[in-house]
Amino acid sequence: MKTLAEKLNLAPDQHEQLASLPPETIAHLESLHPVVQELIGEVWRATKEVRETNFRGTPDDRFKAWKDLGIIQRKKAILDGRNPHHFDEMLSTKDIESFKQQLTEDRIDFKEWGDIDPETGKRDVVCWVFLTPGPRRK
Repeated sequence: MKTLAEKLNLAPDQHEQLASLPPETIAHLESLHPVVQELIGEVWRATKEVRETNFRGTPDDRFKAWKDLGIIQRKKAILDGRNPHHFDEMLSTKDIESFKQQLTEDRIDFKEWGDIDPETGKRDVVCWVFLTPGPRRK
């Protein structure tokens, strides 16, 4: 069985940060769906990258880090419906659809909740995967 740090896909230097969180926060993180855990880990990684490039990265590195963070924030917002900048606010359906459209236009894979299965009462995750076209063959 994977540890929480492995589920979040944290870098070794982030394990100490995770261990320093209050027990109720760790319990909450452990109770989340694996897809949500994965996205939280990605947000954690991307924010670390933004902080690091702000101090010693090139302007191009900074732009890439901010763009990566924005993509991950949109993916998480699609899944949990929360405003990435004001976590207490729920997004409107229009905003969520806008985020989906932006990711679709950029051909970025994302996941969203599917319908609730009437037999099990569980909700599956629907994956939107965009295959990058390969080279044309003649």
